[in-house]
Amino acid sequence: MVRQAAIDLARSVEQNYAQSKYWEFERFLGAGSYGVAVLVRERKDTSKPRTRMAVKLAQAAGVRELQKEIMWLKTLNGAKHIVKILAYCDDLVAASKEAAKQSAASGVLRAVRRSNTAPVPIMTAFDTLVGMKGPALAIEYIEGSDLLHFIRDGLLRKGERPPNKVLWSLFLCLVRATIGMAYPIGAAIGEPPILETIPDDARPERAIVHGDVAPRNVMIQPGDELGEHKIGQSLKLIDFGAAFEFLTPNGGPQGNLYDAAEIIINLFGNLPMRKVVVTWESYDTRAGIILPQNGEDPFPEVDLELRSLLARCMYTSPYRRPPLDEVFEIANNAVTTKNEGAFPNPERETPDAIRAFWQKFFFDLPE
Repeated sequence: MVRQAAIDLARSVEQNYAQSKYWEFERFLGAGSYGVAVLVRERKDTSKPRTRMAVKLAQAAGVRELQKEIMWLKTLNGAKHIVKILAYCDDLVAASKEAAKQSAASGVLRAVRRSNTAPVPIMTAFDTLVGMKGPALAIEYIEGSDLLHFIRDGLLRKGERPPNKVLWSLFLCLVRATIGMAYPIGAAIGEPPILETIPDDARPERAIVHGDVAPRNVMIQPGDELGEHKIGQSLKLIDFGAAFEFLTPNGGPQGNLYDAAEIIINLFGNLPMRKVVVTWESYDTRAGIILPQNGEDPFPEVDLELRSLLARCMYTSPYRRPPLDEVFEIANNAVTTKNEGAFPNPERETPDAIRAFWQKFFFDLPE
């Protein structure tokens, strides 16, 4: 249950936006230990599509967590599979004072709006939060649902599992996000995101760990024209308030790949995943629940190459887990080269079957 303090904070935010010239409160998005997230949008006074974004604000106990998220999203900005930062404010008290000083310039901003020559600056969304304290963060609003909703209210309720092509594609998205954490792009705010790739300049991996990779923190969004997304939707990681960096590289990518593998196994219908330790390819893995053992195969319809890779990513020892470049190569090769005939039930892997799957479990799934 959302704590009363979070509800009160959300109501205060809504009341503040009722007085804003340029932004309006749309709805409450959620609450956590840090504070609240709300959806805001530009007021409708131009013919242009309105900007919509999520704004996160901290309660007193969550200030440090939100400050950390701002720091990490600035570091990771530019990665296609990590939520995009739009603006941030270190101190709302200072922002509201600065807004008062700039009231004389509001006529210029209104003129710009009437002329349709520019969008409202994102930072103006913080100016109206009078009386609020601490940091604030504006991030892109992802049109879609989180994986928890997708699994719990879609797959589990209907007793279905994604086609193999979808599983491989979604795993590749999470591998790309892991690359984005291992090799941070650090793009300036406002720069378009790019596809995460492993650089060829021999730079060392960073050991940045998300810290809370769970279905609720993975968003599904509509696909794009990028080859690996053409079959359907793509994923983005959100909520970096628990992120941190290890001193040794092995703890970073290998930890994130472990979490990514568990997320994909959740899509098999295991939510939460039951950890069963077995030996696979000479080493112990916690993914025994998905592997053939003693002549019994629990998931014969799921590509064994995928299951084997997931099991290796979940080896009990992070030092035995495959390196990031190997995981990327295997996943990328599967997405770009495997056709319907490479899978146990090829009729489920055709373009029409995959479109029907996404229509049923993404576009037609109730909010």
